[in-house]
Amino acid sequence: MKTSLRRLIALGAFGLCIGCVHTVVQILTAEMEPLPSTENSVEGRVQNTDTVHAPMLDPVVAGAVQVTAGDRLWSAQLGLARVRVLDAEGTVHLVEMGNPFANWYGLMSEDESHPRVDLLPGSTNDLIPIPEDAEPPFHVRAIGVRTDDVLLVERIDDRWGRIFVGGRERVARLQEQATARMHSIALMFSVGALLSLLAAVLLGRGRPALTSQQT
Repeated sequence: MKTSLRRLIALGAFGLCIGCVHTVVQILTAEMEPLPSTENSVEGRVQNTDTVHAPMLDPVVAGAVQVTAGDRLWSAQLGLARVRVLDAEGTVHLVEMGNPFANWYGLMSEDESHPRVDLLPGSTNDLIPIPEDAEPPFHVRAIGVRTDDVLLVERIDDRWGRIFVGGRERVARLQEQATARMHSIALMFSVGALLSLLAAVLLGRGRPALTSQQT
């Protein structure tokens, strides 16, 4: 291999090493937003029983559906804007649900769907006026909460904030699992950084020229 080409590849390998190290640092220094304290939150079960149909989900008390096609997006909220939440002390709180796609967290996979479809479910067209010129494929995303679901709701200066579906223990467990996954990814990037550095060093040094001795 020519020296100039070898050095160019070595430089690329070193650049890849720097990129991997940067990614590892970003992952390890990233911090998940902490859960609200018990003093600044309400945890309890949804008491409402009135439900509405949601595309690709069982009927929900409150939720939202979102449809995207290319760079176009349409959305609509479903059900109640406020739900009754009964805490462990027997107090019922009227919780403002806000924008589900903006401030709901901790939804399980079966409560959040985003399949790619060529034909929208009929109920979706009833909920969201999709223009006739919208072209498939469509990505449909639907989320919702149901009767007896556990909610952990943040309370900020007499205002409702983030809503964690599933309660404190479950969401904390999900956060731990997400942290473990990120650490695994960081480990893979670390190995990539080490291999890239090794390749850069070996290519940078090159192979010593072979000489023959005449006798």
